[in-house]
Amino acid sequence: MSQVGAAGAAGALALAGAEAQLAALRRENEGLRAAAQEREAAAQEREAAAQEREAAAQKREAAAQEREAAAQKREAELLLENQQLRAQVADGSGAGRKRKRRAAAAPEAVGERSRRRVLQQQVAAAEGKEEQAAGAVASGPAAAGEAGEAAAGEAGQAGAGEAGAEAVGGQEGVQEQQR
Repeated sequence: MSQVGAAGAAGALALAGAEAQLAALRRENEGLRAAAQEREAAAQEREAAAQEREAAAQKREAAAQEREAAAQKREAELLLENQQLRAQVADGSGAGRKRKRRAAAAPEAVGERSRRRVLQQQVAAAEGKEEQAAGAVASGPAAAGEAGEAAAGEAGQAGAGEAGAEAVGGQEGVQEQQR
């Protein structure tokens, strides 16, 4: 029995070793299954992200197509409007006729405004010369000389002879008042 007992003990040891190996293999197998499941979950997440990106790209493409269609529609509208305006101008009807009427009346109005503006400028210039002369009389011979020079400079465009006479006359008048 001792042989049988020794064989049984050896068999029990072998069985215990095999069970330990089996348990280790089961743990390893479970670890591999868990890793495989994690990889599968990660692959599914990547697939979902790729589908989301593809959906976003399709939305962008659809929006671009809508913008393109709107641009083509606007271009067609502008082309039609342009053709209508050209037709109106060609036959002299509508807005084209009104523009022609306004353009025909415009030179008279412009001429009248120009004449009024020139008269206003002449009146303002005359008032300015009167104020200069009054200022020259009030401030003395130095100011009279400056006023005479300024008057000579302005009158140089109209006639240098008149300006020189005004300057000399202005200085003589101031000197007489001081005496």
